[in-house]
Amino acid sequence: MRMELHGVCRTLCEARQLQLFDEMPQPNPFSWNTLIEAHINLSHRKKSLELFHAMPHKSHYSWNQLVSTFSKSGDLQQAHNLFNAMPMKNPLVWNSMIHGYSRHGYPRKAILLFKEMIFDPLETMHRDAFVLSTVFGACADLFVLDCGKQVHARVFIDGFEFKHDKVLCSSIVNLYGKCGDLDIAVWVVGFVMDVDDFSLSALVSGYANAGRMSDARRVFDNKVDPCSVLWNSIISGYVSNGEEMEALDLFNQMRRSGVRGEFPAVANILSAASSLLNFELVKQMHDHAFKIGATHDIVVASTLLDAYSKCQHSHEACELFDELKVYDAILLNTMITVYCNCGRIEDAKGIFQTMPNKTLISWNSILVGLTQNACPS
Repeated sequence: MRMELHGVCRTLCEARQLQLFDEMPQPNPFSWNTLIEAHINLSHRKKSLELFHAMPHKSHYSWNQLVSTFSKSGDLQQAHNLFNAMPMKNPLVWNSMIHGYSRHGYPRKAILLFKEMIFDPLETMHRDAFVLSTVFGACADLFVLDCGKQVHARVFIDGFEFKHDKVLCSSIVNLYGKCGDLDIAVWVVGFVMDVDDFSLSALVSGYANAGRMSDARRVFDNKVDPCSVLWNSIISGYVSNGEEMEALDLFNQMRRSGVRGEFPAVANILSAASSLLNFELVKQMHDHAFKIGATHDIVVASTLLDAYSKCQHSHEACELFDELKVYDAILLNTMITVYCNCGRIEDAKGIFQTMPNKTLISWNSILVGLTQNACPS
């Protein structure tokens, strides 16, 4: 009832705003922006866009509002259309577009847009620490180290004091660590005035990716009171390198130390239990995940489904899936495999047929399942 009243109040407020706006003899830019912002806050993106196009004199603030709104919502085509139409771009719209592409899974487009800034001398002022960090992340996601080095060089050319910016520093360390150039990653960490846990976490992950767990552990052990991010990195490193028992020991240490934010750690330990085919440990972690509210986390749920399946307990996996309300491609792919493994082919087909974005893994999962169950494709 409260939610219904809230919706009615919002509708009435919107109607009142429109009435007041229509009664104004000559609405000024502030009035236009206020009304547009009201529609944005009500998630009425189409209406806000209509008002924007009707606005006689568009300000930088108006452009920023719309580009940021459509970029954050994932409507990148509309955001880019507005971006291209903007007569003179400012730092906020550049940041909104580049971050939007990176955030919604288009790192290559984020990098290409950043290169437009580099080759346009008028856009030098727009290269700030935030957008640089986003581009470093995009380069790391694509494992394009040479491109990342070019961006790093741009940091020096533009005179950024990245040793004072922890976010920028950690993104640079993450780039070199993920791409395997650990010498440079260590140099960057040593160059920073006050290295934080995020930079150390990126370095630990880099060492783990290279199989150098003794170096990763040395970095971890040298940090006093590591935060959850650093704990998760070292635990994940041990799991990915096949040292599940060490990961379990560290997880228990983390819990005893009172560090919170365990969702990623729970997913890592479930992966360890899955590798060990330890059903009892999977059950214990399921109970723990339920207590801390992690069972509806997409990553934890997907890992838990996979763990039950590998331990030959598909019934528990099916029960958990039925309780979930949010899905992603990874979780659905896992469930296709689970259903195929327990002979529920029609359920597997149902998931596959209704998936909005089928990946190569999706196709492989359903084809392998059909083959194993001797079903015609």
